[in-house]
Amino acid sequence: ETKNSAPLSSSYGKIIFSGRCGGCHSLNIPLSKYYEREEWHNVITRMITKNGLSDLSSKDEESIVIFLSSRLKLH
Repeated sequence: ETKNSAPLSSSYGKIIFSGRCGGCHSLNIPLSKYYEREEWHNVITRMITKNGLSDLSSKDEESIVIFLSSRLKLH
């Protein structure tokens, strides 16, 4: 597989989440929430619009959703 076709993972999402989301607010804010995938998509869409993250790729957005929603199972 090429790098672009590699499966999305929670660990990749955590890296992107830490780098991109932490630039605007404390990471403790989203880490204190336990949402389903659809809810996280809505939150990230709002953050893209609100905070000008239009350069966030769909792959990176989906990886962040995977990371954040996977935490629900651990809660």
